[in-house]
Amino acid sequence: MFILESRTLGSTLVLTNDAAQKINLPAELSEAYLAARTTGVFDALNLAATGDLLDGQGAFCMASAWLSDERLASFYGPIERYAGPRFDGVFGVERPFLESADHDSLVRSVMAQQGIQPPKAADAAIIPDDEFQRTLRLVHLVEHGYSLGSCNGLELVTLMNVTQNVPQLLSEAELDAALPSKPEDNLYELIRASLKFESAPKISTEFNMRSATERIVIANFGGSILSLLKFIYKTAPQVAKFYMAMWNESFLIQCYKLYKSAYEVNVASTSILDWYGHQTDDKVLLERARSLALENKLVLIRHDIDSQRLYVDSVRFKQWMFEKLAGPLRQADLTTVDQSIPAQEVKIDDQIEILIDPSLQVASIIDAAYNEFCCNKAYGVDSYIGRRIRHGTFHGTLIKSASDLVEELLNQCGTDRVNYEHGLRFWLARFGDEVKLFPRERLQVKSDKKPRGLLVPHVRGAEYNMLEFSVRQVCESLLSNNSIPEAIDIIFQSCWLLLQPNLTEIQRELERWRGEKLLLKKEDLRRMPEPGADDDQARAIVRRVNEKVAETLQQISAWFAAPKETTPSATLQELFQVVRMEVAEQVAGFAPEVSEPEESGTRIVGHRYQYVYDGLYILVHNAARHGQIGGALELSVSEKVDGPVTTIYVTVVSQFEAGRESYSRERIEHEMTAPMDDALVTEGSTGIRKLRALTSAKTDISDVSVSFSPNGVAFTFRLTLTTL
Repeated sequence: MFILESRTLGSTLVLTNDAAQKINLPAELSEAYLAARTTGVFDALNLAATGDLLDGQGAFCMASAWLSDERLASFYGPIERYAGPRFDGVFGVERPFLESADHDSLVRSVMAQQGIQPPKAADAAIIPDDEFQRTLRLVHLVEHGYSLGSCNGLELVTLMNVTQNVPQLLSEAELDAALPSKPEDNLYELIRASLKFESAPKISTEFNMRSATERIVIANFGGSILSLLKFIYKTAPQVAKFYMAMWNESFLIQCYKLYKSAYEVNVASTSILDWYGHQTDDKVLLERARSLALENKLVLIRHDIDSQRLYVDSVRFKQWMFEKLAGPLRQADLTTVDQSIPAQEVKIDDQIEILIDPSLQVASIIDAAYNEFCCNKAYGVDSYIGRRIRHGTFHGTLIKSASDLVEELLNQCGTDRVNYEHGLRFWLARFGDEVKLFPRERLQVKSDKKPRGLLVPHVRGAEYNMLEFSVRQVCESLLSNNSIPEAIDIIFQSCWLLLQPNLTEIQRELERWRGEKLLLKKEDLRRMPEPGADDDQARAIVRRVNEKVAETLQQISAWFAAPKETTPSATLQELFQVVRMEVAEQVAGFAPEVSEPEESGTRIVGHRYQYVYDGLYILVHNAARHGQIGGALELSVSEKVDGPVTTIYVTVVSQFEAGRESYSRERIEHEMTAPMDDALVTEGSTGIRKLRALTSAKTDISDVSVSFSPNGVAFTFRLTLTTL
């Protein structure tokens, strides 16, 4: 059969077919074969879904199976002879072109969006003159040295709209030669960078495409990537389709000049998905847009949590101040106080000094309040750092983002992976050790046990001007209004004022720590210099890693700020979803099968919001770290309303890791009865004790209980809400 077909099609498919011609076959066999060959196959080839004729590339791809049709053979043969190696990724092979023509006429025909039929092609109604054939002309031009640098950005994007798969048919070197840099034309540079990335996808070309995207969006479209998409779609719908696929969340999240947060990325992504989905009536894109809109809502709640990781429960703290400080405030003799603090540092808890200078009595009261504000193990700053930052969040956030990026970079390196893997993994191990050490030593209240702690729980000399201001405010309030509640409010605000220098110092220390301990350097990447190593690739890897670490630390740095004034609120289901999002960012592979009830409508507000979030986080984090990360995770809620009191029982069910059921059950039973001690401020394996400790902190959470199934565990706690 091969010999018969080769002999018949030899003149079309190959330049010489001597081997087939030398085989002697009976004449009647050849004649019978020719009579049996189908001649009308091409007429029947169409796209079954639409009934449309195949386009040029579709016909070319299917032609090898239907070469018995003379028209297909005459279409397929010349293209295969010329472009076959290019379709296989082989460049630089001299092949005969489909026809002879001067470059200028070819350029004019391509730019005018007019194709030139291949020689001996079938009727244009059968073999359409389309993007595929125009692309072959363009490839021929570039192969023979024609430069597209004379095109402006609009002409180039129009050209890409009427061709297809150009970067697959041209090598990176050919694209470099055909597309010289034109920094003054942002649209041209965007198309140029995109073609080079598609031709040779690697870290450096991806960075160039991302930078080109940022430049044109900022300079020409007011910072709106949707406006750029609309512009391209109006001129070149096929090019817009390419960018619609390219500008996903993974791409946009790295456009640091455009977006400062994941929330902004989600908003931008939602807008382009929604607009393009409506333009093309794409139900999948519209559904994705709706899903992202929900994620955006959850991100806002997440932002509330991130901005209040240093939350101090004002209700509990003020209750303590009324119990402990109201008496001393009433007893203070303020009639002779000059409301100033000595310039030199004095011991403001020195009883003799207090008797001599009444202003120091008020100062000592404020200092005592500030110490409680920082150190209280249930509602103080250290408690929230312990629960929300030191308890896995700091380490998980940094390690997960860095390790994910390292894996992504290594996968993108392809055959160059061996040059970088050892260096990147060695850096990642060193990075992990540093990330464990920093919160253990530095994100602590300074004490004899933690001498390097950055949170100083008493007023230092550098803060005496703030203390003096606070003393003046308290004294004036007591003298003019004699209002203890008002004075308590002033002291509460003063505590945040006194804390600010500590927070600023923590933020500075994070940046110093990044520069000294966390940076990846180019020389870290290889064990020894490799001949011909790609320096651009190495520089791009170093840049990506250091940018990602800086971005993540910037997010963490924002945690160390006074909370905003607004009162956050969310339903239990929203908090549960937000907690899952956060834990998934910290624990690799955490993708549970989730079951949760419909929204009940009950919103958790104020201080309860903070404690319920903490309780859910502990349980989901434990399930991710110590359970089956892909197993079932269920939230169930039952409510009972009795007059002004609503009682909610919250249950979280998770699965044990296979083979560790007995061990996990024993650990949980031990933690449910172990002394709570300082669990709220102690990092490490203290999650369940933290949850139990919340019940003793008057948080409206109570009755923590646990039950077991053969392969899982269910934790339940009661939340009591009172309506006035």
